[in-house]
Amino acid sequence: MIRAYLFIHLDQNYNGENILDDVRQITQVREAYRLYGMYDLVVYMETETTEELKAATLESIRKLQFVESTVTFISLNSYFKSN
Repeated sequence: MIRAYLFIHLDQNYNGENILDDVRQITQVREAYRLYGMYDLVVYMETETTEELKAATLESIRKLQFVESTVTFISLNSYFKSN
């Protein structure tokens, strides 16, 4: 399983109202958050292979209207604490 975080810059003229609805439609997206700061959006994705991650990034995320650029961080290890 490939786990990755995509940090996304949106066009500065876009108010971002529908971006979460747009990324929700992408099968590999598990979580998405609007942000204040250096990036406008962070998306957590899970894929079976790096090729699937590449395809989802290039063919789905980067083709969304108002997405200017993405930076991808692939997780090496993880820790999750539930409630």
